[in-house]
Amino acid sequence: GGMKEALEHLCERVNAAVDAGAQIVVLTDKPKEGAPAQADELFLPPLLAVGTVHHDLLQKALRTKASLVVQTGQAWSTHHFACLIGYGASAVHPYLAYESVVNWWNEPKTVRQRESGALRSASTPAEALTNYRAAAEAGLLKILSKIGISLLESYHGAQIFEAIGLSDEVIRTALRGTPSRLGGLSLAEIEEESRMFHRKAFGEESAPTKLENYGFVKYYNNKEHHHNAP
Repeated sequence: GGMKEALEHLCERVNAAVDAGAQIVVLTDKPKEGAPAQADELFLPPLLAVGTVHHDLLQKALRTKASLVVQTGQAWSTHHFACLIGYGASAVHPYLAYESVVNWWNEPKTVRQRESGALRSASTPAEALTNYRAAAEAGLLKILSKIGISLLESYHGAQIFEAIGLSDEVIRTALRGTPSRLGGLSLAEIEEESRMFHRKAFGEESAPTKLENYGFVKYYNNKEHHHNAP
């Protein structure tokens, strides 16, 4: 089935778990321990997943019975974390971001920088992870403070966002109550975008060895189009 059917199935599973007494529900896209990601598996975008489940539980008067935890490889920036928390996640475990930090720490270039004394802020992988988490938390605090919120609890599920480039279908499904004046991507188009990234990982061409900048925030040649592109 498509993404819409997958979201409906997810809601059914979460409802059954909460009805059975679950108080913490973990929404995860992490492969089982020791197993690689599969070429025939397409992961749901975490914001769609948590937003859909959050509103579905609200509709069924079950939301206060369970907390939602998001374990995802698709979140790494402060904006990602802010959106996930703002739409219902009580905690976020960015496992792939953590693994990327450890991988960076073990890279030959990073090792040479430590040995030469050019890099002194991360003497161990644990310290590098602590630095990443501290930076993420400081960024979240900055986002909250711009709105005048001092407690993460007050930001949790508050949906203090306006969507740009998302259709009414997406808003009704996962982001109910969020203003979206321009319209934009449907669930089918978001699914196709997810499949595009999936093909890059599992297609005939070898996967890139470096994280690619798609130009979502700043203009880059042959990347995401911007209104003010030169």
